[in-house]
Amino acid sequence: MTQAVSPSTSPPTNRVGWWLRRYFFAGLAALFPVGVTLWLLWTIVTVADGLIGELFGFPVPGVGLVVMVAVIFLVGILTVHFFGKVLFRTIEVLFNRLPLVRKIYPAVKQLADFLFNESGRQAAFRRVVLVQYPRPGAYSIAFVTNEATTTALGKPTTLLTLLI
Repeated sequence: MTQAVSPSTSPPTNRVGWWLRRYFFAGLAALFPVGVTLWLLWTIVTVADGLIGELFGFPVPGVGLVVMVAVIFLVGILTVHFFGKVLFRTIEVLFNRLPLVRKIYPAVKQLADFLFNESGRQAAFRRVVLVQYPRPGAYSIAFVTNEATTTALGKPTTLLTLLI
């Protein structure tokens, strides 16, 4: 478990900047995948409606939605097979080189893997626990990611690795 630096230990002049950065990036990390997904879906629907409308000379309601679902299925097929795996690994490498994206993308990918990949969900988190964090008397939800038993302190003790 990594502990964040508390703003109370920083000089008073930096405290406001620390809070602004913390909440700005937390909000960005929460909204970025949702915003990009909605924008991408809206773009696919709008472009498909426009192109099909021009092709037939009149608008065809709902065709953009059908095209969007088809695109999602095609991307799903690509990601499962070899070519798609190589393509998406290449895209990941490029994302990990971009300054702002490399801070956000790994966390978003881990969350997406957890939410949409059944085997990843079972392997990543074993159970949910309540821990005293960030200060005594305040409790936060945490996920147990690993367990180990040690006798280094004399008696058998169970150590947990948590994701808070």
